[in-house]
Amino acid sequence: MGVMGAERFSLRERLAALAARPMGPAPAAGDALARAAAWFAGGIFLWFGLPVPPSPWPVLALAGLVALAWWRWRWPVMPALLLVLAGLAWTGLRIELQRTLLLPANVGAVALEGQVERIRPHKPGRVRMVLKVRDIGGVRRQYWPRRVRLSVSLKGVEAAALPLPGDVVRLRAVLLRLPRPQEPGAFDPGRDLYMAGIGATGFARARDMEIVEGGCAGCGPWLLLMRGVERLRRAIAARVRAAMDDERAAALALALMTGERGALPERVRED
Repeated sequence: MGVMGAERFSLRERLAALAARPMGPAPAAGDALARAAAWFAGGIFLWFGLPVPPSPWPVLALAGLVALAWWRWRWPVMPALLLVLAGLAWTGLRIELQRTLLLPANVGAVALEGQVERIRPHKPGRVRMVLKVRDIGGVRRQYWPRRVRLSVSLKGVEAAALPLPGDVVRLRAVLLRLPRPQEPGAFDPGRDLYMAGIGATGFARARDMEIVEGGCAGCGPWLLLMRGVERLRRAIAARVRAAMDDERAAALALALMTGERGALPERVRED
């Protein structure tokens, strides 16, 4: 028994000595943050690369054990492992906290109410609007996507009459499920939308839209900032269009000044 116990103790000592070895040269001054970001990003890539991504809760528990082990033994490998687990758990938590995606049964025309979080020119005569959902007629609450992104036609409506971020609107919209890749292995636009908290896309007309609550009541600091930025964009656009007779030149000036490329003709945008 004594010999076996000594062997086990010896093996533990060897493993401890191996783990205590430095993984490479000491980082240069100011390099620790870059290395931490790389290890954290490694955990995110690991989540997407695993055939069956793990639940974040066991990963968080394991990260807690690693943190305790690092506090006790100070092995150099522990911080890197802790950051990888943190990236893995953070990605899993973000996925779990997203709202339900729009189900196939709910695709189609609906009465939609939501708070405008973003509204930007998308194409000539259209804006792209992101709404935080407050109500979808005929759909149970547990099946609502958290946010929807709509392409809104401006036909018959002046841009100045559009809502600002923070306003609550009610409209008729056609909701669709998130788009999928055009071919296997191609870019997945639906993944980007989902990670941004958007569970459905769709179409609507501005003339069918009604502002039911204006003034950004109950908005947080970020939404208030976005509201102010959008007001400034519209003020700049109005001044530029008033001063320039050429509509294409005005659209190009606005694209360079405010980043709004929605009014640019397709050919000019490609050039």
